[in-house]
Amino acid sequence: MWRFGGSRRTIEARSRPDSPFSCALGSPVHSGDSLARGPTTTASRAPRGGDPTADVHEHLDRLVDELKDGERIRTALVERAFRTVERHRFLREFSRWDPATSLPVPVQFDPARPSEEALRVIYSDQALGTRFRDGLPSSSSSQPSVMADMLEALELEQGMRVLEIGTGTGYNAALLAEIVGSRGSVATLDIDAGIAAEAEEALGAMGYGSVRVVVRDGAEGVPEDAPFDRILVTVGCPDLSFRWQEQLTEEGRMVVPLEHAGLHPLVMLSKGIEGLEGRFFAWTAFIPIRGLLHQELPWPPVFVRERETDAARELPAWDGFGMGTPIPGWGIPGDVMDFFLFMALTDQRAVALPPPPSSIGDRWEVGLTDSSGSALAGSGGIRASGDQDLLSDLMMHHDSWEEAARPAIGDWHMTFSSRNAGTKSPVGLVVERANYRQVVTRPKLELG
Repeated sequence: MWRFGGSRRTIEARSRPDSPFSCALGSPVHSGDSLARGPTTTASRAPRGGDPTADVHEHLDRLVDELKDGERIRTALVERAFRTVERHRFLREFSRWDPATSLPVPVQFDPARPSEEALRVIYSDQALGTRFRDGLPSSSSSQPSVMADMLEALELEQGMRVLEIGTGTGYNAALLAEIVGSRGSVATLDIDAGIAAEAEEALGAMGYGSVRVVVRDGAEGVPEDAPFDRILVTVGCPDLSFRWQEQLTEEGRMVVPLEHAGLHPLVMLSKGIEGLEGRFFAWTAFIPIRGLLHQELPWPPVFVRERETDAARELPAWDGFGMGTPIPGWGIPGDVMDFFLFMALTDQRAVALPPPPSSIGDRWEVGLTDSSGSALAGSGGIRASGDQDLLSDLMMHHDSWEEAARPAIGDWHMTFSSRNAGTKSPVGLVVERANYRQVVTRPKLELG
């Protein structure tokens, strides 16, 4: 058991917006006013007046077919929404990520007359940066496959009432409105008034004027429209909001990118006996939430490279480590990330490091790092520098993971209860967040 707190390390940090994890970019903490309408007719698939690109849906359908083939889209309602809502209608200026330079590259784009090149980028499975602050993305259009994962996990039905935290471009709100139909409703929140205004304009222009776009801190939710059958959060969160739990129906479901050691594994939650309960189901990394929920956590920043001050000690990789099935869209072996999550739940020095820009043959590494050094493991081997206790601790964590039968991301069960609640001593791996106490266990194994 450990609690958030303590000093942060001094290792050099460097943003990597081109990394696979950044392709799940969400949008800054959000709010909104109102919109929800019935499904569009098939006539909406025809090119609108003044749009010379009669093949928009050729690009769109190619993307949807790719998401279906990869089993990211699995239901008819989600497929229909993706084939109906045109992503380029919700974009103005945007950038793609250049892996060779680790920098955003602006894409020439005329919303009225989009070029073939722009459409190829828009209707590809990548996140698009739409706003930047200090050279880093502050808002984006999320990666379509991640959007599909989240929508499918919600198990949406027509007629449902949905709250979205993080409006972004409005594209995801339109997908939600398309799915729940005219009998349902969608409210979307963004803390940034400018982002919300642009999204509301785009939603209205595309016929989704019933979606309610609210400018408000995302942690507050929309109590005046509650309760909600589903709550979808599209920003990286260090904690949950009590307001979200209050505004969720008793049978409702919530999907949140919840921070663990710099990344945001998606958690699917519902109401339990003492609070919320649920499970992890996918890896992502979103733009951090702003406002009341924002907080600095003690894990090291995810995108870091240690300073090369000492010669690294190199050891062979553990037998079979890094041989798991690659995570779709990332290329990172699933077992490497499973081990990383195990460490993130037990050690606040846990970190995941991407290869540097333009590297050839380099791979992601996971391990432990602090101001005294680092110990990192990947499919290519183990490297340690500085304090050798880090290497010993890394080996100990790996032994514990093996003894626990190598739990994968989907094997964990978790509960969230208020830190102020007088509950009995928890059994499991415990993360004390500002609002909630997170207890993580495996259904088939006791962890203490």
